[in-house]
Amino acid sequence: MRNYRMTEMKHFSLDSDLTRNYINGTIPPRLGQLPKLKNLSLIVNRLTGPIPPEIGNITTLEQLVLEDNLLGGSLPPHLGNLTSLRILALSANNFTGTIPDTFGNLKSLNEFKIDGSELSGKIPDFIGNWINITTFLESLRISDLSGSSSTLPNLQAMKNLTNL
Repeated sequence: MRNYRMTEMKHFSLDSDLTRNYINGTIPPRLGQLPKLKNLSLIVNRLTGPIPPEIGNITTLEQLVLEDNLLGGSLPPHLGNLTSLRILALSANNFTGTIPDTFGNLKSLNEFKIDGSELSGKIPDFIGNWINITTFLESLRISDLSGSSSTLPNLQAMKNLTNL
């Protein structure tokens, strides 16, 4: 099977699913110049490096799924600009640091996966304020946070939560 590099990709549709294509390299910052992109799925590839801050320019993005890669570095605060996001799945990567406060702006989320990374700090209080999450969330996966212990934020409004 041929290994592809992200820089070789010429065309992206409104729904770009590049799942399990063994793509190597980094996520090109120029993806941030695709203002109409709605869904970007790069699950199970071999992507490395950080998520470029330019991804935060794609304000039409509804799904950003980057699970099971080798991505690392800090989570870019610019992802908090993606207020149309319904799904943010970043599990099984090598992210470090904390979940940025700007993620509190992601009030349209109904799926959030960030487990299996090297994140530290506490589970942010703003998660309890995500409107769609509190209404529709059935499963919340945030694990492997290192650092001092802390209490869970108020999850009382999450009436459909069956898995924590």
